[in-house]
Amino acid sequence: MLPPAGPGTPGYADMAVAAGDRFWRYPVGLLLAVLWLLAATAVMLLLLDPALHRLAESMTPGTAATLVGDLTGVLPLLLSLGTLVPFLAVVLPWLHRRPFRDLIAPGARRGLDWGMAGRSALLWVGLAVAESLVRMPLETALGTQDALGLTGVEPLRLALYAAVLLPVILLQVSAEELLFRGYLFQGTRLLLRPLWAALPPALLFALGHLGADAQHGLLAYPLFVVLGLFLAAVTVVADRIEAAVGIHFAQNTMAILLVGSIAPDKPALAQTADLTIGWPDLVSLAVVMAAYLFIGFRLGWVRKRRA
Repeated sequence: MLPPAGPGTPGYADMAVAAGDRFWRYPVGLLLAVLWLLAATAVMLLLLDPALHRLAESMTPGTAATLVGDLTGVLPLLLSLGTLVPFLAVVLPWLHRRPFRDLIAPGARRGLDWGMAGRSALLWVGLAVAESLVRMPLETALGTQDALGLTGVEPLRLALYAAVLLPVILLQVSAEELLFRGYLFQGTRLLLRPLWAALPPALLFALGHLGADAQHGLLAYPLFVVLGLFLAAVTVVADRIEAAVGIHFAQNTMAILLVGSIAPDKPALAQTADLTIGWPDLVSLAVVMAAYLFIGFRLGWVRKRRA
């Protein structure tokens, strides 16, 4: 367990305020981040993705060729988002005169707390599974259950696909959390109270998911806004970024590898015929979030109580 921050150390959300940072730097930084992401995506999709296609076609049919083919499209996209980590590592010292570790935790707790991230991810997965076990029989009885069935994918194919993607998913979600719950949240905190400061990054976070989740319906945007606000609340309560990273990692891993909702044409354990988000999904998310806050922080599962 990492040591606590020293007395008088500002909280995570107040790091920019305590450093005397200027708000004008954050719109500039956001613009640079968008340009960087567009360039990285272009490089990945125009160079890496075609290279993967050519490699898959040139290989002898088999497990390796199938794996390379499965990685096309998904791997370049996740890697392009992951490049925001080195971008922020450069922009924060260069533009803001602040160390990159300010986006991880305040004070003496600036080492990465992988234990917190792992406990957070496990709790989120456990709650999501429990919610599904309760919800699915109810929806079946009411006749509203979506057709969720096993895909029959070969276990080795799925295992190899997961082995390659899991570290890349971790990089991708770390980049998003460092940008939205770290960089932008600390920046808007210069002008707004913490509750309101979390809203602009949550709106941008949800906006960034519209393209990938257009098939999810009109309620997809408010769902991601709520999720963004929740991740900000988790970050404030934990007073560091890893708990939110764990939740995001668990959510994306389940979406990509277990349900296949992000990339329906790629290997996944199961697949649903209807990806539309409805009111029951919002209610279920609210229940899972409340349970996470209670178990994770009230009972001390995510943030261990100190003597």
